[in-house]
Amino acid sequence: MLPQDVTLENFASIVTSKSSRSDLLEAIRAETGSNLPLSNRVSGIARLFDAHSIQIAQIVSAELDANCDDFLRDIVFHPNIDESTLIQILDSGLCIIDLAHRIGPPSLLERIAKEHRTSEAVLTLLLKYYASDDYTESQFSDFVRAYSDVHGVRYEIENKNNLPEAKRQSGQRVLAELPK
Repeated sequence: MLPQDVTLENFASIVTSKSSRSDLLEAIRAETGSNLPLSNRVSGIARLFDAHSIQIAQIVSAELDANCDDFLRDIVFHPNIDESTLIQILDSGLCIIDLAHRIGPPSLLERIAKEHRTSEAVLTLLLKYYASDDYTESQFSDFVRAYSDVHGVRYEIENKNNLPEAKRQSGQRVLAELPK
């Protein structure tokens, strides 16, 4: 299979057909070196192909049934993927780090932070959500206290200017109370 054989329009039908999927995976695995035109094309298409949430859920189900993450790693970033499908992927144990790199939804990141303590999810929550006006200083402090041991949290609070000053000070007070 060649890169031009995979398009935004036919991606879903390729990955849901056993024979086409097999052909695509064989061609991807045959690529070597640092220039991987088919792999790169498929990755880009999986993030943007023309599909609604039901079609995406069907592809995700096929991947999960096969216990594969060949296409999931990119599909988790598709703009039309819904929260329940993301949670289904999380529950499978596949693609945890990829899911943690998403910007949301916050409920997904909260679960990843709590269950897996990945710095990607924790830092996104810290900087994008808890730093916002939607969360109080008390909630921010509680979050910092709960995740102060996760790589990057202390650094963001002590050395960066990515937080509103009041929340930064609140975080610094929490960190001062904790052992280093």
